[in-house]
Amino acid sequence: MAKDDAAPATKGDLRDLRSELFAAMDHMGSELRTDMHQQDEGLQVQINTLAQYVKAEAEETRAFYDKKTDEIYLYIDKKAEETMRHFDVVAEDMRHDILGLYNDKIVDLGRTVSHHGHRINRLEKRAGIISA
Repeated sequence: MAKDDAAPATKGDLRDLRSELFAAMDHMGSELRTDMHQQDEGLQVQINTLAQYVKAEAEETRAFYDKKTDEIYLYIDKKAEETMRHFDVVAEDMRHDILGLYNDKIVDLGRTVSHHGHRINRLEKRAGIISA
């Protein structure tokens, strides 16, 4: 072992050492609190900056989707009008086709009745029956 020529520590020496230690700890604690406070302020600035960015992005996104929604509604309205016009054209075309078929049937029935009338007259003449 090494030889220690120093005098033993007294209670006063220990008290002084304890005071120095507490003073050093208080100083380090104060510095630590100051550093933490500065970091907290820096974090708050970053959080606020990020919050403003997110808010701006959200507003931009909302405006984009509102615009797209309006465009979709306009497109749907346009297509609805186009579909109604097409439906009206098809319905009118079908109406004319049906009227034409109905008129053709009437003409055919008229020809058939006229044709039957001629046949009946010929048959009556052959049979010797006088037709009215």
